[in-house]
Amino acid sequence: MQSSKTPRSNTRTANVIRASIRPFLGRIALGGLLGGLSLGSAVGLMATSAWLISMASTQPPILTLEVAIVAVRFFGLSRGILRYGERLLSHDAVFRTLTRLRVFVYSQLERLSPAALPIFRRGELLNRVVNDVETVQDLWLRVVIPWVSAMVSALCGIGIVAWLAPSAGAFLSVTVILALAGVPLLSWILAGDSARRTLEIDSRMSGDITALCDSLFESIAYGQEESTMRRFGEAHAELLRNESKTARGAGVGGFLVILLTGISLVGCTVIALNSYSAGTLAGINVGVIVLLPLAIFEGIALLPGGGATFGKVLGAQRNIESIMEVEPAESTGTAKSFELGKNNRLATTSFQASWKFGEPSRLKPLAVAVSTGEVLLIQGPSGIGKSTLAYAMAGLTPYEGSIQLNGKEVREIDQNSLTQSVLYGLQESHLFATSIRENLRIADQEARDDDLMRVLRLVEMDDLVRALSDGLDTHIGQFGYDFSGGERQRLALARNLLSKAPVVILDEPTEHLDTDQAGRIEASLVSEFRDRILIVISHRNWLHANYRVTLVNGE
Repeated sequence: MQSSKTPRSNTRTANVIRASIRPFLGRIALGGLLGGLSLGSAVGLMATSAWLISMASTQPPILTLEVAIVAVRFFGLSRGILRYGERLLSHDAVFRTLTRLRVFVYSQLERLSPAALPIFRRGELLNRVVNDVETVQDLWLRVVIPWVSAMVSALCGIGIVAWLAPSAGAFLSVTVILALAGVPLLSWILAGDSARRTLEIDSRMSGDITALCDSLFESIAYGQEESTMRRFGEAHAELLRNESKTARGAGVGGFLVILLTGISLVGCTVIALNSYSAGTLAGINVGVIVLLPLAIFEGIALLPGGGATFGKVLGAQRNIESIMEVEPAESTGTAKSFELGKNNRLATTSFQASWKFGEPSRLKPLAVAVSTGEVLLIQGPSGIGKSTLAYAMAGLTPYEGSIQLNGKEVREIDQNSLTQSVLYGLQESHLFATSIRENLRIADQEARDDDLMRVLRLVEMDDLVRALSDGLDTHIGQFGYDFSGGERQRLALARNLLSKAPVVILDEPTEHLDTDQAGRIEASLVSEFRDRILIVISHRNWLHANYRVTLVNGE
């Protein structure tokens, strides 16, 4: 057994990111090539237009201009078509990559849930899964592909200039290399850690906002509005400072591009005029050499923004690494699939559990056994570890000793099999901001409306649902806040009743209910789960329990 917080090397993360992009490298490469050819078409359009205007000024026969006229039309049309192809291919590849990467991240979160997840704040974790994964796409869309496209177009333009005037081509090569290599690098250096810090502050603010939404009424009740607003104001000011620094890096890079464009334009003009004076360059080609730097630097002008935000991309990758590097709460070796039958038995021997694996348990080793058709009631004061024991029985947190299902150790059963075999109804079950029907059908996608109304009747919610104008289609609001605490509790119980899991663990199932209603629903639950193993955690006394375990400190 191992700790849940032991970091691993970056190998897994790098492999995950590479695995996400590997199937689509061809699309991205082709997209970069099409982008370069699109910018190359702009170079060709500039060159042929300049030659056509210069040649037309000499009033040659019209046939002399026909090829140039067709070339201008060709480059003008191909520029837009190639650009569209580049956007289509590159964005399609990047979106497919994001889908794969998000699946990898979700799979890792499933492995970590729930024992290892408390090391992340909920809002920050959401920000990493959504925003940071999306930020990774900037590596391709704003850094790699624009750079490749600019390089391809630059090679086209420099090739034309060097063919007409080698000295001008050599000079232009120097300024273009400085722009391609130096400008993005300088923008990144000048932006410093500001882009990464922007990402961190944004993530922290997401966590703070989520926490505030969860405790909004308490904050108002205890007069914390001013301190909360002051804290958000300070974070926002820090965010603006870092965004300004990032913008300055991009701005300086943009200025350098303009400066190098001007230097290239002036230098090529001087070289072209000297070559014309020396008789080594035709007059109609002077305009071509003078104007081509403008077309070449059109693609380079996109690079400073990518360079300035490169730190943000690196920060997003580090945030993803922080998720992928966490080991599950317990290393179980080779997990195996497992399926329960009709007659099952759950037994514990020298069983102990604590929320943080490795910390001493407050409870003495527990030995208990329960079979299909029986009810085990676990009681004890708040904070003693009842829910932690239930988490361990469901295979969701590490434990010491032994928990066996039909003689098979729980830690050796793969998570998918456990999910199908063991239902754990949380004390505060999550209700989604959707309809009653969709919330209930999470437990059974094939459930019909008759099935839904049957379980609602068992928890005494059927009359309320029928009285609603939209019935089962009624939207329950965020976290089910459109309903009372007792109604939310009964909706969660109704969802549990739809599950077909052979082992059912319910944590405080009758909380928020009055004594009479709790007794009736208890009887309904016991009757409905009569052919399963039922384990109940409750402060209330259950009359229908076959076994009772009362937990106290040190016992």
